Parts: sequence; structure tokens; C-alpha cells
Amino acid sequence: MDEATKILIGTISGFLIAFLAEPIKIHFQNQAKSRNLRIAIYKEIFFNYSLIKWHFENDSIHNYTEEGKYLLQTECYKYAINQELSLFYQLNEAISVNAIYGYYMALSDVMNDQSLSNESKIGEIKNLMKSAIQEYEYLFGTNGVYKKFMNRLIYKLIAYKLKK
Repeated sequence: MDEATKILIGTISGFLIAFLAEPIKIHFQNQAKSRNLRIAIYKEIFFNYSLIKWHFENDSIHNYTEEGKYLLQTECYKYAINQELSLFYQLNEAISVNAIYGYYMALSDVMNDQSLSNESKIGEIKNLMKSAIQEYEYLFGTNGVYKKFMNRLIYKLIAYKLKK
């Protein structure tokens, strides 16, 4: 076989391997990104849920109105919506996550609304907190739709904290 044929065969085989390997590589990259996005959003949801539930159960909603706008976390969700929209909507629970964050955004809007009196603000916040807690427990609670993944994540978080 002459040198030109060897070069041609090497080039064609390299092109074919690269052509077939690239979609596989992209698939695994998207899978990893999707998993990381889900973990980040679930951690953020769990943190916000814990914060809201604590204030709701301890009847410290007045403190929440002063501190809550600084404590409520939405960075991962905003990143997902602004930067990884197609990956976000590939998650099975994307619509449910949107519903939960809708409550978070509504809480933030009520806290920043200067036209409401303090009493009506507290009443509105209490209703939104109750709805957010119910939505969370419907999705991730004992009989929740997505409880399996959330339970694994919480277990890993607790195990990680206990190791430290």
C-alpha cells in the first residue's frame, strides 16, 4: 500500500471516529450537567423550605419579613432559567420546581411591596408560606412524587456534615 492510501485511510477513520464520538460525549456531558443542576436546585429548595417552615411553625413571621428577603436563595434556579434553560426543562420535575419558585418569588414581591401595611403583609406572607410548604411536601414529602431523589440527597448532605 502506498503512503497516500495510508494517509487517506487514517484521515477517514479519524473523521468517522470523531463524528461518532462527539454526540456520545455531548450526551454524557448533558447528563452530568443535568444531574448537577438538579442537585443544586434541590439543595436550594431544601434550604428555603427549612427556612420557611421554621419561621412558619415558630410563628416568627415578623422576623421573616425583616430578614427573609436576604435569606431566601434563588441563585441556582435563576442560573438554570437564564443559562441552562433547555437542560432545566429536560428535568422531569421542572414544572413543579417552577411552582415552588413561584411561591418564593411571590414571597419576595410581598416583602418588597411598600404599599402594603405591615399586618396585611404578614397575613399574605403567612398564606404564601403555607402554600409553599404544602407544595414542597406534596412533591418531596413522605408520599411525594420526587421523594426518592430528595431523600438520597438529604442523606448525603447529613452524612457529609457528620464527617466534618
